[in-house]
Amino acid sequence: MQIRSVAMGRGLAWLAESLDVAGKRPATVFGAALLAVTTAVAAAILAGLLLMPSFESEVEPTRLLTASLPLFLLAVALQPLLMAGLLVVIARVERGEPVAANAVFDGFRGGRLLPLASLGLIQIAAAALNLSMLGLLGGDGYLDRYLDAMTHLMSGGELDPSAIPVPEHGGLLNLSNLLINALAMALLAFSVPQVALAGLGPWAALTTAFAAILRNLPALALATLIGIVGLFVSALVLGLASALLGVLGNLISTALPTVLVFAVLVAWMLALVTILAGATYLAWRDILADGQGSPPVRDASIAEL
Repeated sequence: MQIRSVAMGRGLAWLAESLDVAGKRPATVFGAALLAVTTAVAAAILAGLLLMPSFESEVEPTRLLTASLPLFLLAVALQPLLMAGLLVVIARVERGEPVAANAVFDGFRGGRLLPLASLGLIQIAAAALNLSMLGLLGGDGYLDRYLDAMTHLMSGGELDPSAIPVPEHGGLLNLSNLLINALAMALLAFSVPQVALAGLGPWAALTTAFAAILRNLPALALATLIGIVGLFVSALVLGLASALLGVLGNLISTALPTVLVFAVLVAWMLALVTILAGATYLAWRDILADGQGSPPVRDASIAEL
């Protein structure tokens, strides 16, 4: 499979053009994003309900980690499955093909569930590396104190700020976490469409994704930087808009501010998911898709919305 190099400026173009793609069929794209977000939130709520008994009293960190492990595995498997469905929707919209919002669940069908879910191992490896860095860079006993503090907090206890452990090499620890998580997200961003759109197996998808990242570091770094800045700025705007809506809504009804703020939050989340998914697809299309355009998408749910 050919891996193309792109100019650094494409990192900005991917984010901008993602809105152009969504604009071709906004109801379908935002509908798919809404289904994906709703599914993820429902899974998170279910996980919280299942773990609630573990938080009712102080428990040992190892016991809490053991109880959380199955739900963590479910979460990391669900992410590539929903991501794959969003990419299928965006790919078909970009090519002008019929597709319904419910194609966001395409990753669960057609024998793709296990190959896509196995890509969750990327997140598991990243979590293991981050945990290792806590032990290596945090200093003697830091990891144990950190887990004790988090367990106490998650069990509903009050945590004295002075009791929060401070790592010996905090700067290096933060840098290592940033690099590990950025690499994990980049690998996921390229390997998921390799499985969902190009039909590769998980290992082939992972190796080509890694090679694509190495060949296009400047463009990917620029896209990541702009994405982080954009997320920060949009979060500030969201906070200011929510505060303003709260003040204005109180002039009409005490319940109205909650409704307005919730609506703005949902719109912000959908826009964020749509932009990230669109940019991911466009980056994959430019760097890894066969030929000069998108390859045929593997059969999906194509009933017209």
